[in-house]
Amino acid sequence: MITPPELLVFGITIVAVPSMAYLGIRAALANIRKMEAEIPRPPSDADDRLARLEHEVGELQERLDFAERLLAQGSDPARLPGERNGP
Repeated sequence: MITPPELLVFGITIVAVPSMAYLGIRAALANIRKMEAEIPRPPSDADDRLARLEHEVGELQERLDFAERLLAQGSDPARLPGERNGP
């Protein structure tokens, strides 16, 4: 037979252990959130700079394609602009 003091200890244990586990998990999650908040984030202008660089690369690709098309037409490959016809 269980005596009243044993029942009291058992009841306290049933309540205390899950409560302590819950509080421990909450404390661990709070520490994780605090550590995540301390992680440095890249500056917000980094996205703008990246978009600008991507735009510039796109323009350079278009210019290169245009120059390749001009070279592929090739009217007189030996003659460059500004050169004279004879020696």
